[in-house]
Amino acid sequence: DPVMQPYHFIGSRVAKIFFDNMVFYGTITSYDNGFWNIEYDDGDMEDFDETDLNTAIELYDGKKSNDPETMFERLPSWTS
Repeated sequence: DPVMQPYHFIGSRVAKIFFDNMVFYGTITSYDNGFWNIEYDDGDMEDFDETDLNTAIELYDGKKSNDPETMFERLPSWTS
């Protein structure tokens, strides 16, 4: 529950759909007074309330295999 432990989510990855169904990925960077700050990989920032945060976490759970930030972690060992 984000409200019960709001700082627990700092550092977590999230996703949001913009424009023509393009998925953008970001990281939760801070929490202040009921809002989590999201920094997207392209440098843009946005504040999420609890509803936005829950939506972004749920979307990320379904799209995380496409997250460019974590793709290097899934490379087979023979590629290094």
